[in-house]
Amino acid sequence: PALAKAKDRANRTIDLNNNKQIMLASLMFATDNNDQLAYPSWGDVGSRACWSFGDKFTLPGGGTALRGAALQTQIDKQRNSMTNSQLNPYLKTWKMYMCPSDIPTHPMYAKRPVLVNSYSWNGSIISFNAGGPCAPKAGESHKISSFKPLDILQWETDENDWFWFNDAGNQPFEGISQRHSGRRNNSTAVDVGGGAVVGLISGGTEYMRYKNFYKEVNKTVKNRLYCNPCTANGR
Repeated sequence: PALAKAKDRANRTIDLNNNKQIMLASLMFATDNNDQLAYPSWGDVGSRACWSFGDKFTLPGGGTALRGAALQTQIDKQRNSMTNSQLNPYLKTWKMYMCPSDIPTHPMYAKRPVLVNSYSWNGSIISFNAGGPCAPKAGESHKISSFKPLDILQWETDENDWFWFNDAGNQPFEGISQRHSGRRNNSTAVDVGGGAVVGLISGGTEYMRYKNFYKEVNKTVKNRLYCNPCTANGR
């Protein structure tokens, strides 16, 4: 147990740095693009560039485990696509997108469409692609100034459901990982005392426990996760 805790502390330090670098990249992208955030993707990875991937490639369907050469080929394709992502000019390495505790030996890993990214961006920044006069144009996001500094832009995707990795953007209810500081967990619905690192609109980062993440998710008013600028309750 002592060795496991020490390893987790080391991995969480790397994870905090990853999140910090991605959040700083998001601020630099916005500075260069009239305050507009990078696009989170919304079921359209490969058809247009987003914060994590470029365009002109196809994700696997998901749900069926890839093995051996087929798995490695898909990993290589995805890493290559990352060189054309919106944030690549500021990050320049695919390693920033992977938590060191997000391991290929996890039973869900090989079933995931997205294999090279441990993180999700908040669909609030595109109003969950719901359209309407307030929503941003297709393939674009709201401006940073539409959000509060402590609103959550990024979190570690829950690795216990392969479907949450169908793209690089999620709704908050799709969940956060507990891979840090908790017991080994194989369920999306059981609190084992763990949590994950989140990235903030302001460019900061913090460690957030599973239970506190879901406290925000379950609020009926606008909050740090459900922060859609176009609706009164953020949803």
